[in-house]
Amino acid sequence: MITSSDAGIIVYNDCKAFGLPLYRSWSFPKKKVDTERVVVLSKRQTSDTYWNRGFIEVNFCVPDYKQNANLKRLNELERLAVEALDSVGYYKGSWYQYSVESHGIEEDTDLNCHFVNVKLLFEVLNIN
Repeated sequence: MITSSDAGIIVYNDCKAFGLPLYRSWSFPKKKVDTERVVVLSKRQTSDTYWNRGFIEVNFCVPDYKQNANLKRLNELERLAVEALDSVGYYKGSWYQYSVESHGIEEDTDLNCHFVNVKLLFEVLNIN
């Protein structure tokens, strides 16, 4: 069985390939963003006959420069994320798969950054 926390760990470990500082949930520094970072948030799962499904959000934060978004870098990260965040695997006795459900660029004025939000559909095979 793969829990929502396990799913978050799987995606977190896969995000190490981006080479940016990583944080789970929103346990990152709450001050203004001054360097790029990736934040992985796992959400609750629901189950049906064959699959447990849940969503994981991966946010690629990019600091603003003189109060402007770095659109070139945001676009680059969005493209990389959409291409890379797609996986099938086996973990703790269960098969899983995840893929991009949606993606886009958003702004966080409190943190002085824009970020790429990638929503992943994470599915765990619910049969033995």
